[in-house]
Amino acid sequence: MLTRDQDIGAMRREGPLVRTLVILYDNITPATQNITRLEDDLKIIYYLDKPFDLESIAFVAREADTVLVDDRIFARVAPVLDQRPWPLSRARKALDRKGACRADCAAQAMPRIPFPRTFSKPVVFVVSNDTHVQMLRLVAEQVPNHKFVAINRGEHADNTLANLGKPFLQYPKRSREQLGMLFVNRMERIAGKVANKVNGSITERILVAPIVKLRQWVEKRTYCDLDALDPSIVVLGMDWGMEERAICEWARHRGIPTVCIQEGPQDFNLPGLNQMQAADHVFVQGAITVQYLKRKAFFITGNPKLSDMPVVPLPEKPVVMINANFTYDIYEDWRDRWMAGAVRACQEVGVDFFVSRHPRDFGKYEGLPVLDSNAFSLHSQIAKSSVLVTRFSQVVYEAMLMGRSVVYYNPHGEDKKTLTGDRTGALLFAGNPDQLRVQLTKAISFGEELRSTRSGFLTIHCGPQDGQAVERCVVALSAVANGRIVATR
Repeated sequence: MLTRDQDIGAMRREGPLVRTLVILYDNITPATQNITRLEDDLKIIYYLDKPFDLESIAFVAREADTVLVDDRIFARVAPVLDQRPWPLSRARKALDRKGACRADCAAQAMPRIPFPRTFSKPVVFVVSNDTHVQMLRLVAEQVPNHKFVAINRGEHADNTLANLGKPFLQYPKRSREQLGMLFVNRMERIAGKVANKVNGSITERILVAPIVKLRQWVEKRTYCDLDALDPSIVVLGMDWGMEERAICEWARHRGIPTVCIQEGPQDFNLPGLNQMQAADHVFVQGAITVQYLKRKAFFITGNPKLSDMPVVPLPEKPVVMINANFTYDIYEDWRDRWMAGAVRACQEVGVDFFVSRHPRDFGKYEGLPVLDSNAFSLHSQIAKSSVLVTRFSQVVYEAMLMGRSVVYYNPHGEDKKTLTGDRTGALLFAGNPDQLRVQLTKAISFGEELRSTRSGFLTIHCGPQDGQAVERCVVALSAVANGRIVATR
């Protein structure tokens, strides 16, 4: 058993605990830095300032061997943890502001210690498509001193910013220079390892000095605009693209923290992408993401564009929206077969339908009622429907938040665990047109059972629907920019 005086480090040295979950609330203190430096199998969840949901905590904690809870919220969290079927060997303890575990969980709550919501230098938001603009602008508008950088990949980030009247710097797509920067970073790491084993002066002359000159040459060609911004923190909508990874390396070399804010469900099964791994910190939508990311610390903030979406009345007559979202060469060979099956099921059920085409889906869909979609027109299209048929997509969340039933049509057998692994019952699954016909009938009837499962699904996937996701993001960005959080990955 833990004693009042044992700190986390001592506890971790005692025994082979599989995982420790630390739940912190509201204010970030220097003691947090001691926790994040631990090298054990540790996950840290930050709940910042605003009310949080106990269902998310129960979900995240279900596999933890030890849960350490900020003593200010212990009284609320403990009953949820006690309901879990834990063996006696598992522990739950309050954690005070000094990082010590308290055996006496009735201790008086520590006072709140506010930290400034100010940024000494600009906050730079890096966007590469219209969806990133839609999400990150909501955060940027709450930060007076901010700048946008648009990555030119032909995905309309620049056009969207221009249409919104947002000034931005265009980040040129210079693939060779950025590959060169990634090569330089790798060479620096190798040189550092060699320097630890051989004579330092020889290493300096043969390896380090040429690498420094190469870095300066590449940076001058690639990063001149970013240097002029002199940011306090860099915020990205994704961190696994070539340009984004190069920017993260650039920032890390200058001691500038980077943050990736989760924009939607990610396919963490795709090999080689390393999603949400390059940035120093990640802000995730909901608790579901925690179990798929190999990181130690997480901010559960919710998604700025999803946390206050209103439920919209259904149309008088049932209408199915078929989400055409075959993009980036992922299952694009299934596009026509998938669409034919979805259309066939709608026709057999006798329900009206239309196709909502993703801006980067290049299917023809001749003879079908097609509406071209983008980040800003999507919600109006969802409002015209009563049921969504889709494959893996962020639209699952947006449709469900707006009160629509969702059928995940998966004849191609994609394994996207964040959605295909759902066991709440809120998503209806179909693997062929016949199953889709059955599920469409169920979705149109929209029974009370389906409605009751939706809240739990959305809480786990999207965080609390309290309209405070933007506020949580700004508070967390301030904590990171002002050095209150140490980067840990």
